[in-house]
Amino acid sequence: MTSTQDTAYKTGDLIQGRPVKNGEPQAPRRGVVLGLFKTDPSCGYLVWWHGKGPASMSTVSLMFARELRRTGSVEDLSLGALTRMERGARAYNDAAALYRLAGTHRFRKRSARTTR
Repeated sequence: MTSTQDTAYKTGDLIQGRPVKNGEPQAPRRGVVLGLFKTDPSCGYLVWWHGKGPASMSTVSLMFARELRRTGSVEDLSLGALTRMERGARAYNDAAALYRLAGTHRFRKRSARTTR
């Protein structure tokens, strides 16, 4: 996966990358950016590989922008996917911003669906 060095990611960006486990790259996976690791993008991003289970130390990796490719945003997800993402991010402190973002978009989609 290659990406330009100028690429900046924000909380809620859907990405594709290769998580590293025990020093070895794994198969390409889809994930979501939780935010910056520190305050500078050059320090990397915390990425939750949401297909592996709820957000926790075992499903979140530190990744650099060059290792990621943006594929969308949380806003693009369905109501069911937003509900699962919100549920999975609930208990992990580093995923608090994603929890609020997914909840907001889930509420908007649910409201739009009921007003039609």
